[in-house]
Amino acid sequence: MHIVYLVPILPCMQQVQGTNDSSIVSKLSMVNAGYFCDPYLKLFVTKSSRRAPIINRGYYIRVKAVDHLLSAFLQCFSNQHVQVISLGAGFDTSFLRLIGLHGVQDCHLIEVDFPAVIDRKLAHIKSNSMLDNIVHPLGSSYNLIGCDLRRLGELQMKLAECGIDSNSPTLFIAECVLTYVDVESVNKLIGWVSMSFLNSAFCTYEQIHPDDAFGHIMLEHFESQGCPLQNIQVYPTRLVHEERYKNLGWTLVVSCDMNHLYGSLPCKEQERVNRLELFDEYEEWHNKCSHYMLLYAMKGTCEKLLPLLPQQNHVATLPSTSLLLNSINVQTTEDSCVFKRFGHSSVHMVNGAVIVTGGFGHTAAANCHGRLDETLLLSISKQGLWSCKTLRTIGTNPGKLMYHTTVPLGNDRILLYGGRLSPAKANGGCHVLSVEGDIGEWKALVIDASPEPRWRHTATCIVDDNGHQVLLITGGSSCTKPALDDCYLLDTELWAFQKLDVVLPQGVHSHCAVEHQGSVILIGGLNSKLEAVTSCTKLLQKNKQWSIEDLALSHPLPPSYGMAATVHGNIVYLIGGVQLHREAGARSAIIILDLDTKSWQECTPKFTGVPALLHGHTCHYIGESIFILGGGGNCFSFGTIINSNIFSLTL
Repeated sequence: MHIVYLVPILPCMQQVQGTNDSSIVSKLSMVNAGYFCDPYLKLFVTKSSRRAPIINRGYYIRVKAVDHLLSAFLQCFSNQHVQVISLGAGFDTSFLRLIGLHGVQDCHLIEVDFPAVIDRKLAHIKSNSMLDNIVHPLGSSYNLIGCDLRRLGELQMKLAECGIDSNSPTLFIAECVLTYVDVESVNKLIGWVSMSFLNSAFCTYEQIHPDDAFGHIMLEHFESQGCPLQNIQVYPTRLVHEERYKNLGWTLVVSCDMNHLYGSLPCKEQERVNRLELFDEYEEWHNKCSHYMLLYAMKGTCEKLLPLLPQQNHVATLPSTSLLLNSINVQTTEDSCVFKRFGHSSVHMVNGAVIVTGGFGHTAAANCHGRLDETLLLSISKQGLWSCKTLRTIGTNPGKLMYHTTVPLGNDRILLYGGRLSPAKANGGCHVLSVEGDIGEWKALVIDASPEPRWRHTATCIVDDNGHQVLLITGGSSCTKPALDDCYLLDTELWAFQKLDVVLPQGVHSHCAVEHQGSVILIGGLNSKLEAVTSCTKLLQKNKQWSIEDLALSHPLPPSYGMAATVHGNIVYLIGGVQLHREAGARSAIIILDLDTKSWQECTPKFTGVPALLHGHTCHYIGESIFILGGGGNCFSFGTIINSNIFSLTL
């Protein structure tokens, strides 16, 4: 082992070193949860910490991405001497796994990072016999270089001193590193590698898409940590990054985001990961994965890596019939009503009020975020100003539920069905809330032959062939099945469930439903494989027989889930949610669907300020506007973000 030290780093980069400490703890949490096998990480962590499931998943896909490329490189050149240079390696243990677990030989391994980080890593290695026994026999085939990557001349000199060969197949890895370095220095580095190493590949993993709601939150997080992302505004997408590398001399460049990479994993591996921890943060997961990319630039003999790498096409916008404009302004309502929660349910009553139940938000009693059991009464004045007050409730409260459904029953009553207290505890009961003034009375119903308890389902009120008001319940997620395909009727006069003979085309949850002319239109959803679907179907009753049919739209809808839906006349408005087909990744949009012409138009929501997270929200058509209530989520390790205002669309 050979150690090279350079001039001390500049003070402004000291915060960047701290990202190594936080990421290594998160990686260890992921390993301890069973996502990935790495016996060496724990030897570099002084104090371990258990992270949330979404953070574990995020670091799993990050490690899996880089490990996949490293394995492909070594497989491709298994009979040749190769070189692997990790830039900003930190306490990464990839090289230790290569030697200790896989016995890789004839490979020159070089790790580059700040001198202080290299010092600490070396101390860990020397103080642990397990590590030292792996590293010590490597001799000059394993080098540590303490260097600021902005000092390219010094880096070139020290790499030469380590005996680097510019003709051997060489892989450069930059895992969340270059994003913290100024654009000019990064471009010089990428260009120099391309020019100097004739048979090389450059792998980079970093953030993209700064302009949407998740992107804003991501930028603010890194700025607050003192290590702002310095390349993302100039190179905001995968396509722009690919052009960057091509312009700097790389002959073959491909990339993918983490949604694509996860989807390319074997089905058994995805199933294994899905079983490891209770998980119900799908929107946040897909958003996180769409904001991180893995890029591979290749030249010379390294171009033969291409068939071994996951590649994602740059998908053009799907065709649609022009029904309205391509963008819609989303206004923040100018009132004092602060509404902060997501995963709730809301009902627009005949008297104009909106009743909100459950969800996740700020709890005043504990002064923190958590699940909520309070019931809110929202009202809007003739001047368009919202007011909000908490109902004083009595009776059997259904509890702190999320992803349940509520529907109006008439006579100032609502029916609540389903929801969850946690991903391990679903609510299978029905509750009726009767409202009189500022007081609401909850009553639990006991109904035989109830469906399997579920959440993220749909519940829609219609009148059946007997003239009874019934609730049509479809799909959802349960503690035993990730996506259900069954359909039930609940007669709200007889209080009896009936399982229908028809089933959905596939099990889905987080889909949406609206009533239209006595039938129920079902749109989108997420299936058991975590794939967003494009389906648009209609459940209808003829001669007391239920059937399901495809709506046969002029063009398929984008694969989406988590939308809020409202209907006005023959037009269905799909607000927000998560789309997974775009090059742009998991984006929210507004879709206007005409049920007469079977055509639709996708519109981009344009906010007056910072974009809002349009998932976990609800919406209602009131007057001549659509009002969006709540929304938000736990944005990876960047914090919980909840929309604080009511938004409106004027159509």
